[in-house]
Amino acid sequence: MKGSMIAVIAVAAIVVLAGAVFVMSGSSDKDQGMTIVDPAENRTSDTTLDTGEETDSGSSNSSNNTSTEYPFTITYQSGTDNAYSITSSTAGYTVVFSGITEETSYSISGTLDGNIVIEAGDYDFELILNGVTITSSSEVPINIISGENVTITAKKNTTNYVYDNRSAVSDEDISASIYSKCDLKLKGNGKLVVVSKNNNGIHSKDDLSVKNLTLYVTCV
Repeated sequence: MKGSMIAVIAVAAIVVLAGAVFVMSGSSDKDQGMTIVDPAENRTSDTTLDTGEETDSGSSNSSNNTSTEYPFTITYQSGTDNAYSITSSTAGYTVVFSGITEETSYSISGTLDGNIVIEAGDYDFELILNGVTITSSSEVPINIISGENVTITAKKNTTNYVYDNRSAVSDEDISASIYSKCDLKLKGNGKLVVVSKNNNGIHSKDDLSVKNLTLYVTCV
């Protein structure tokens, strides 16, 4: 759904009050389901908004399109094959998903010092986080430039980390660890930890929904 709504998760702190954990955030899709966890005490809040099960994607349909020469692994799942490129610089690696011609899914695991850019055009795209740590000191760690609907899935039984170590930036469009210009859905039965030292946590300029996900967000 395209719209003018700007949805921002910009968590300034995790507040523990009377035994409950609260995350301060902006608006998101009302049909969300999210379990908020206090990482300091490693316990689950009483606030569980959706208990419905959601099937994880994750079985690869191709054994030939898997990166093997980097500290991270990208694996084709479905849709457009060979739809990514990897470049390196002094700032780290940049992974760009582009040339998408149909609904497409890829997974990533391992350690990525650098950033991910998603240019899915008018098609749906899913990025499956399969036990990955993404750390960036110069660019938006996950920058979603285009797509009809983009889904970030934390695979079951995995913990995934996104670290934004950049200095504070004034441009709202890039001041988040995960930034999207299109509809963004966060889901999965795994865990997603987003840590931003000087900027926002998650920012979507279109619809944002969260379902069946254990989500930690810490930022200024």
